[in-house]
Amino acid sequence: MAEEQQVAEAPVETGQAPSEDWKASLPEDIKGNQLIHNLESVEALAKTAIHAQSMVGADKVPVPGKWANDDDWNSVYTKLGKPDNAEGYKLEVKEGVKVDKDIEGWYRGLAHKAGLNDRQANTIFQEYMSKEAELQSANAPPSEEQLEIKRGEAELSLKKEWGKAYDNKMKEAKNVLEEFAPKEFDQLITQEGLPLGNDPAFIKTLANIGSYIKGKLGEDKMIGGKQDQQYTPADAEKEIAALRGDPRNGGAYWDKKHPDHLRTVQQVTELMEYMHPEEE
Repeated sequence: MAEEQQVAEAPVETGQAPSEDWKASLPEDIKGNQLIHNLESVEALAKTAIHAQSMVGADKVPVPGKWANDDDWNSVYTKLGKPDNAEGYKLEVKEGVKVDKDIEGWYRGLAHKAGLNDRQANTIFQEYMSKEAELQSANAPPSEEQLEIKRGEAELSLKKEWGKAYDNKMKEAKNVLEEFAPKEFDQLITQEGLPLGNDPAFIKTLANIGSYIKGKLGEDKMIGGKQDQQYTPADAEKEIAALRGDPRNGGAYWDKKHPDHLRTVQQVTELMEYMHPEEE
């Protein structure tokens, strides 16, 4: 009896062949090529070929290698939109912004030298102009209105600190300035744009110098002549504390039988007016 032949069953159609089956009939030198290594089907290969064909004739900009010279790079920059010359840039200037022609000419030359296209040149130019405007605004001298506000703020701060002694302190400061400072010294401009003569710190310094001189020379010899005694709130507070003393130790202020009691109480009362001056 003849040996019974066995016939293998036909494979079940799955609609997709194993990923390597379609490459099996290819020559070895093609089968292992990196370009088709990850392609899983003939369909994927066909799509790749169609895409490659569509790219034929399209503009391409090859990246120069490490041995490229300036001409190689200029060729790339030209393809990317670099104009023929520096005047070819269409720089956009915002309305109301003043551009120095020398600066603009310098920038155009730099942009062209760097190989920028119009879009790149404009982006950098706009950022540069915005920063320049910001710096100019920050460094601009204050307006007359701003100066008046600063002068008013300086005066209020000194009046608050000196109270009823304000006029005397200002007179002391003025006397020292006229005696020792060169002419128009008080018109020098501070970093805040305020004349030195309106700067609270400078005025207080002059007044302190005047007080020091008065303390050393005596009031009659003080520059500017004799002045009525005036107290700042801080000075008045010190005087009151000295006149009152410690109630546990008695003293003229606390002892009604003391011969100086009424005079001391009166002095404290007058000094209290300097502690809480009426706001003008």
